Amino acid sequence: MLVTNPIREIDVTVRQRSLHPHLNSYHHNESLLFQFILSEFLAIHAELAPLRKLTTPPRSTAQCDAILTPVVKLAGASFDTMRLFVWNQETGLLSKFKNYCGLYAQHRSEQPANKHVQVLHQNANQAWLYCMHCLDLLHTLKDKGINAKTGESLCKTNAKLLNCLNRIMKALVPLLGDFTGDENVLFFIVRHSSALDAIFGERFTALTLSTMDPKGLAGVENLLTGQYTKRGFDHLLPLIKTQISLLSP
Repeated sequence: MLVTNPIREIDVTVRQRSLHPHLNSYHHNESLLFQFILSEFLAIHAELAPLRKLTTPPRSTAQCDAILTPVVKLAGASFDTMRLFVWNQETGLLSKFKNYCGLYAQHRSEQPANKHVQVLHQNANQAWLYCMHCLDLLHTLKDKGINAKTGESLCKTNAKLLNCLNRIMKALVPLLGDFTGDENVLFFIVRHSSALDAIFGERFTALTLSTMDPKGLAGVENLLTGQYTKRGFDHLLPLIKTQISLLSP
């Protein structure tokens, strides 16, 4: 068994970041951080279908296995949760999500207090803890056999996890308005319109983008094409035009 020294790992990582200052950049970039948060949230939501079906305690190990797979993807391995730095580690979706939310909240701490940022940060941490508890309960059910008490505890903890994710979803929507005029976040929203609409409701993306520019979708298209042309990304212009046309009524 390979035993590593965590203090040495941290020291090496810190020295690497000192030698390569570009490694510090993303978590100081509010726009990029928010895109990471949105990206992880979309990935998290894609794993929730089996958890939403868990309304009664599992009666077999087969039912536990069906839930265990997405829970492991969400929680990550226990070794990964002990890492100090997560952006270059293979961790669970909720583990990465909560860390991105923590960095985002820290970045926003110098600005006026925003209740949506606080709700996002608090519920991201709480959701991860509930997910870890679900993982522990599932292993107990598999290792020690199915029993009503543990199964009921799993259902209740899973419900709390889903409630946290619902609160996160509600907190994300008003935060989108903070990125009016940010072509990077706007382009992310445009590219992931189908996934966002599936979560937030039909035509969510179109209606949201329409409020983010005085000229509506046409204004968003003009901003995107103008900014990406300036930056030399002309190859993205056909994609922008196509995606905006799909969003138009």
